[in-house]
Amino acid sequence: MSPEYLLFGMISLKADIYAFGAILLELISGKTVRDRSLPEGETLISIFAGQSVDQEILRDNMDISFVLSGGDFECLLQLANLAQQCVSRKPRKRPNIDHCVKTLGNLLPSWCAVVNDDDDQDTSELIQNWHGDCSISTNESRDLSLLPDTQPLSCELGPGILGNIFDGSQRPLKTIAIKSGDVGPCGVSVPTLNKDQLWEFHPNKLGVRDAIANGHLYADTELELEFQGIKKEFTMLHTWPLWTPRRVPSKLAADMPLLKGQLTMTLPDGREESVMKITAFVANTSNMPVAACEISINTGQTGSLKIVGSVSSRGEDLGDPVTSATLSIVQVFWELEKKLAQRKHFPSVNWLISHSKYPMAFESFYGKFNSDFIDTRTRAREVLQREDDLNETVQLVGKDALGEGDNITLETAKLLLEDYLVHNAFTLYDKYCPFYKSVWMMCNIIHFNTLANQAVERAANAGGEGHKITYSVVKSRMPDLFYRLLSQKYEDPAEGEDVLLVKFQKLYDDLTTGFRNLKDEAR
Repeated sequence: MSPEYLLFGMISLKADIYAFGAILLELISGKTVRDRSLPEGETLISIFAGQSVDQEILRDNMDISFVLSGGDFECLLQLANLAQQCVSRKPRKRPNIDHCVKTLGNLLPSWCAVVNDDDDQDTSELIQNWHGDCSISTNESRDLSLLPDTQPLSCELGPGILGNIFDGSQRPLKTIAIKSGDVGPCGVSVPTLNKDQLWEFHPNKLGVRDAIANGHLYADTELELEFQGIKKEFTMLHTWPLWTPRRVPSKLAADMPLLKGQLTMTLPDGREESVMKITAFVANTSNMPVAACEISINTGQTGSLKIVGSVSSRGEDLGDPVTSATLSIVQVFWELEKKLAQRKHFPSVNWLISHSKYPMAFESFYGKFNSDFIDTRTRAREVLQREDDLNETVQLVGKDALGEGDNITLETAKLLLEDYLVHNAFTLYDKYCPFYKSVWMMCNIIHFNTLANQAVERAANAGGEGHKITYSVVKSRMPDLFYRLLSQKYEDPAEGEDVLLVKFQKLYDDLTTGFRNLKDEAR
């Protein structure tokens, strides 16, 4: 972590350069920045600090494998000087990335560990490339042909991605855990996708001379195309560069939400499966360098219809580079709160900090679905924000000091928090919540809030005339309606949309009638 961020919380354009310099020092020394073998209070960065790297310091701290392989010490010394410049405490003294790339192109060796697993023996080889000259050290003599890999950083796309967990370089973590345990060794390499697994599919009907273009779907183990005498074969598995946009016939505007069941999905044959079966995870630990976390984001973005980025920020700082980069892609922020999880409030999403950057893009969709939804949602957020402010007052002076309007706000917020935002995945009524049910539940709760506030304000403005209406009077006079408000979430979507809409509309009308009767009684 760069010193300007650690000490002052500042984000500079050279933060990644600092992390890159720390990685170079780790490669040179074969130790971590805070390795236990270092003297107490020392780090690799403090040892190599200075205007230039001392040769004796480099000899005392460089990786022993470099000595055994007979590498060029002068090249390593210049590489150490580049690393020392990158970890300068002042951002303006660090080199830019162009300078680093140019220097590395001339000096930096590339190490490639090749591990051959055998029942009888393990053979490891160290391959070094210095200024184009290759040298190989190995415990077994063999002829090897070295060819450069000109492919950009790419992902494998094909059957087997969904339901799997990968790291930033798309290594399957489940497979690594089975092969090497939960903490895999350095350099472990396994195939991204299982090539031996069989998949059920129904191929599209494509024949000779059928037209096909970029973005068209086909389902076949192998598709052969011929154009101008050139034949090409395509399979269900292919690679795609991370930063190259996917080819599609046209790009649709993001003007409607992707509405799905929250926890389960229903298959065409009626079976229900967890949404995890249609989800792929790309995971990285929070102590990884910024560049490694960025690769994870781009890996997850490649070939995704929708993407959810989960970030565990250092010190709950929402302005760190990884969180900012993730939010710029996903456009929706959900903050998971530990206190809510301890209270068994699931999903444990903070309703005040969480937000979306899509509301304006979806206004037309929401307006066609329910003309009052946008205003109702805004009113619900205001109630929750007001409830958070009132809780501080209650802690200081007690609930008895609150006015009638404040009591209504607290009760409405309780309905929203405990009966609207809390979900139980193990129940029939809550494992799936269609959008129409969510909208109507919120509308009825906010309708109750509006009518209750109007009744109390009307009675207060009337002075001494008639009976005084308070919130306790509202609850005591309409217990059945209040119970029906609490019970909205127990309506099972399996009954059908038409049935539930009738119930929700009837509750809305009954609330209006109930408060009208209460008004007549108070005269």
